[in-house]
Amino acid sequence: MLRTELIVGYLIAGFAAALVPAGALAAALRAVGSVPFIGYVLLLIVGLLIAVATFVCSMGNVPVARYLANAGIPLGANTTFIYGDLLILPLIAIYRKSFPDRITWAFVGLFVAGAMLAGAIMERLIGGGASAMSGASMTLNDRFTLISNMVALAAVAALALATLRSKARGETSP
Repeated sequence: MLRTELIVGYLIAGFAAALVPAGALAAALRAVGSVPFIGYVLLLIVGLLIAVATFVCSMGNVPVARYLANAGIPLGANTTFIYGDLLILPLIAIYRKSFPDRITWAFVGLFVAGAMLAGAIMERLIGGGASAMSGASMTLNDRFTLISNMVALAAVAALALATLRSKARGETSP
């Protein structure tokens, strides 16, 4: 499952990077953040909404979070995005099947408040220091990235093929 989540996360981040110009996203984020009095709270909410919209859980949200950091989303809003994987619609549907409505919506409310509080704390503690992370210190040579991606895809394909073959033979994993 982890492998699938990571692949989906990288696909979403890749499509977002290709389809959404980083400058346009950065301008939209600046516009939201510049709203008087509540701009930062709105950015935290945007982080949660992006998490809900992308449907990415667990480790799959790391590549998307990296894309958002490169696009200029503040650390606090990115933190709420990472915590927002508890609020994707399939999980809320599971909560609704498992608990009474009152408890389900209390969970959702507490998850939203907790994610926003964690984002605000991260921004306060680390804040602008995280902006250095989106600079050249994290970039890799394009050729190295291409080769790494090809090796990773080959490894994933080999693992998937080995899994399918072992299932076809009726083998079970230890």
